[in-house]
Amino acid sequence: MSLRARRANKLRQQGFFYFERKELSKLKVRTSPWIKKVRRQREWEFRNMTRIADKENWSSTMFRREWGKYVLDKYREKGWLLADGTPDPWTMFRKLRAEAIKRGEWIETPTPKGTHRRTKPDERGIMRRIDKGDVVKQKERYRERQKR
Repeated sequence: MSLRARRANKLRQQGFFYFERKELSKLKVRTSPWIKKVRRQREWEFRNMTRIADKENWSSTMFRREWGKYVLDKYREKGWLLADGTPDPWTMFRKLRAEAIKRGEWIETPTPKGTHRRTKPDERGIMRRIDKGDVVKQKERYRERQKR
């Protein structure tokens, strides 16, 4: 199974539809605060709907129908639709990203050529970039340790 297929399978377990899984599984880094928030929220809603279905003895077809209605209503309510009325996950991601930036959870910096993203934020919780010069110095230190 490919890495993208594994990502899509995990998203399926969290309650994402095919059109959402297709777009989300393209993202190599899914650790941004707004994407984490979407995944956690969807998983929580999916589990709650599953509990309701178990209590009321819904068939799998009825569960899928109700879950689909719920998600599409949420898209309509939040305005995450294209001009023709179809749900658009990228609109959802863009709006959640803008909200995260507004709240200060994420600071977007331009990516200069030859830089790499750190995997963890600094002590203030801000994602910072590693300069290419830092990577070169790190390689030099590694080579010096290898010589010893």
